[in-house]
Amino acid sequence: MSKIGLVEVSGIKKPIKLEGINTVQVNFNSIGIQYSASSSGNQQWGSSSVFIQFRTPLDEMPQDFIRSQFHKWLSDGLVLPSPPSLNEYLPQIEITDVGIKGDITTGKIQAAGDLESACLATPTTEIALDFTGGGTPLIGTYVFNPSKNGNGLPGPVDPGTYALEMGIIKYFITVNKSSLISFIEICPTLLDFIYSLKDLGSGLGRIEEGNPNAISFSIADRNIREPVFGEKAAEYYGYPEGTELEPRGSNACAGLNPERIFGDLNGMWPVGTLNNATENKPDFNLSDVTFALKLADPNVSSMQDAEIFISFNYNSAGNEASWIPFTPGTNSLVPAFPTSPKGGVPGFGNGATDFVEGGDALQFSRRWRGTVYFPPGDSLIGSASFSQGGFWYFDSRQGKTIFPDTVPCLN
Repeated sequence: MSKIGLVEVSGIKKPIKLEGINTVQVNFNSIGIQYSASSSGNQQWGSSSVFIQFRTPLDEMPQDFIRSQFHKWLSDGLVLPSPPSLNEYLPQIEITDVGIKGDITTGKIQAAGDLESACLATPTTEIALDFTGGGTPLIGTYVFNPSKNGNGLPGPVDPGTYALEMGIIKYFITVNKSSLISFIEICPTLLDFIYSLKDLGSGLGRIEEGNPNAISFSIADRNIREPVFGEKAAEYYGYPEGTELEPRGSNACAGLNPERIFGDLNGMWPVGTLNNATENKPDFNLSDVTFALKLADPNVSSMQDAEIFISFNYNSAGNEASWIPFTPGTNSLVPAFPTSPKGGVPGFGNGATDFVEGGDALQFSRRWRGTVYFPPGDSLIGSASFSQGGFWYFDSRQGKTIFPDTVPCLN
């Protein structure tokens, strides 16, 4: 079994594989670790290099002392039965982050005070992000200057608010004192589709096919009440018996099946709720909640890897609205969305993170899973066009579509 050493940062203990380390480089606020080729396949890091960022009181901690304590931690870790923590060997320093150097995404930043100025900025400072796979960086992504400290060692980005440019995409981000992204918004001009729930109204009339705002999510429900789920969604909304809150694509979209998106037995939120709920039916005239979709390519008619965003001020702010990634799967605390009036999604349950006041916030992240329906429409910024609606599985932790559940819904 591989020998492991621990490095704790922000209350999280991160493991480092100790065998195969052949280079250690200590700078005034960084430790660079290089593995030999035979150890570069370490799945924990996905790269042959690791860096540790830290602070010292007035930057006066001698590098020789830091280096000697690091090597003591390394040598002890190779023989001790339990993984030692570097923090105990160097209690005089404050470790701010542990990340990889290699598997990164590049971009540019520039200081910006708000979303509007960020979207107008032309960032020039080159940075890297401990993030791969494309799309919007997640909250908690490490941002660093790859050459800030010289000798191949990266350095953190100062805390503050910035315009972030990645390719043709711009964001407004907040970087915290640990050089992590703690908030991110996308520039609204880059969105392909906007679905304003305010235009769906109060549910006094039926939502019909062809409505361009009729985005709908399947909502996790249980036949047997469990403590973590509390009140069932079907009971909270008073759906008729047989209503499907989590329909498969074949049930939601197939031909004349009555369980399709706009039918009498569909319970997907919000269309199924507005059409079929008998209790706690939301009135979107009283709230400002809007979803949006960004295609992987605005000129290609495919929803594969499209990103979902949410805004709580689109109808009031227009082009200056704030858009944040719709990633409820990463949220377990109140508020799930800091810019939301009650922390959750207006019109969903109590607008916070449950169906009842004071309920378990974990319910919120577990409700939003499975599938989402997108109505037909044309891209606002490109040539992509969809004559039929689409029914897609989406990753609620990244806010991205994964693959279609079935053929497009029929109009």
